[in-house]
Amino acid sequence: GKYTSEVGAELEGLEVLGDANAKIIDMLQDKGMFVHQHSFAHKYPHDWRTKKPVIIRTTKQWFTDLRSLIPKAIDKLEDVEMI
Repeated sequence: GKYTSEVGAELEGLEVLGDANAKIIDMLQDKGMFVHQHSFAHKYPHDWRTKKPVIIRTTKQWFTDLRSLIPKAIDKLEDVEMI
């Protein structure tokens, strides 16, 4: 996956698991916020079909409880005519 404009122009379009890492390190160093770098093997979850890493992106979400609509939906299904 690639970073979008939401993270800023400096990272937009860079691969999350690729070029972006070096850029992020550079950005932290430029701001005097970089503490330490160490390489280690990190396992990402992978999609079982494509075998590609799954990147989890947090987004604002909302949910609604639809259980109260179940009886009405079942009632309406009785009016459906299959042709």
